[in-house]
Amino acid sequence: MSIDVDQFTSINDSYGHDLGDEVLQMVATRLTPFLCEDDMVSRWGGDEFVCLLLEVGDQADVMRMAKEMVECIAESCVLHGDVLRVRVSIGIAIFPAHGSSAATLLNNADLAMYEAKGEKDRVVLFQGPEPA
Repeated sequence: MSIDVDQFTSINDSYGHDLGDEVLQMVATRLTPFLCEDDMVSRWGGDEFVCLLLEVGDQADVMRMAKEMVECIAESCVLHGDVLRVRVSIGIAIFPAHGSSAATLLNNADLAMYEAKGEKDRVVLFQGPEPA
């Protein structure tokens, strides 16, 4: 999964970088309960995270989990006295259907994430051609 914090620049500009850092920590904290023991979530850079799920049931399970992640992160939080609702967009690529290498999977999840920014539920499964 490629996960992007929507409007993060606006958060930094409006509330400052210290609060922006706390928003990133809150996102990571809210993602962690969705992970199994060998899964991982990592800040990829800026306002993006990568979530690696090693054992998933099927596409429907992953989509359901991603939508639950979006909802969990969007729950109101209070930081420095300000009530915030943070939105994320999630793109998903699944091995081997969407790539057989880490680089391809990350790229395809990132492409899906950018598409998710325009979707209502903010979650998109990569729909590109299957690898040859």
